[in-house]
Amino acid sequence: MMNVPDNLYLAPDASIRWMQRNGFHYNRIYSNANTAVYSYRFPVYESNGKTTLDCEISIEIGNPIVVIDVYEANTYHSYEPFYYYAYGNYDSFLDKIWDNINAQLNVIGIKRKESDDDNVKHKNKKKSKK
Repeated sequence: MMNVPDNLYLAPDASIRWMQRNGFHYNRIYSNANTAVYSYRFPVYESNGKTTLDCEISIEIGNPIVVIDVYEANTYHSYEPFYYYAYGNYDSFLDKIWDNINAQLNVIGIKRKESDDDNVKHKNKKKSKK
């Protein structure tokens, strides 16, 4: 399971053109006079054939950092276990949500930035193979 604050995702291009080509739309809720934010929303969990949870990916123009949020379907009510995963027994359920999020991120070309810890682990694996 992944923790949202511990994972940094970067868009390959933070331009309006790239976002529009990939299905992002201007988000009037997060934007203001100084900042334009574009969002892409998609279902991440269905129950009995109905979408119950949506993921929203938001990117500020000119800033490739991707913000990932999960909401109850068709609302802006945050799905709390996604953010407070340490409180409760949601691991397998959240893994399914993350699988769906990662699949969609791969489709539109958004990559997870490796943290310093990931780089150290990766380098140690290379050394141990030699």
